[in-house]
Amino acid sequence: MKTLVIAVLIIFISGCGPTTIREEGKITYKDGGESYQLKARVDKYRKDNFFSTEIKHEVYLYINGVLAIRGPLHRDGSGHIQGAYKSKTVIMDCMKPSLFVGTQCEIHIDGINIGRVDLRYDFRQ
Repeated sequence: MKTLVIAVLIIFISGCGPTTIREEGKITYKDGGESYQLKARVDKYRKDNFFSTEIKHEVYLYINGVLAIRGPLHRDGSGHIQGAYKSKTVIMDCMKPSLFVGTQCEIHIDGINIGRVDLRYDFRQ
């Protein structure tokens, strides 16, 4: 009986490990002489505890390979995050319109709407 209880506990505890899902998206923007390569990523962490589930969303925005924004999103995938790139203000407004659509983020640099990044699941992890 003890062996059965121990085996069940090991299976239960091993199922409580953290899970990470990644969404990624890219856009390119040209404005006169300046061009931006933007890559956004959302890492979704889920950890099941005994009596609760911990969920965190962390968003990253790279502009021309430089990290401009890193910050948390709400559990529903929405959020307003501000950062900087070459002394310019960068704002990222994110939302998740529905269960079957990835996170969508509008990006503004110094008040200019650069565009929307549609983040898709990355299954290559």
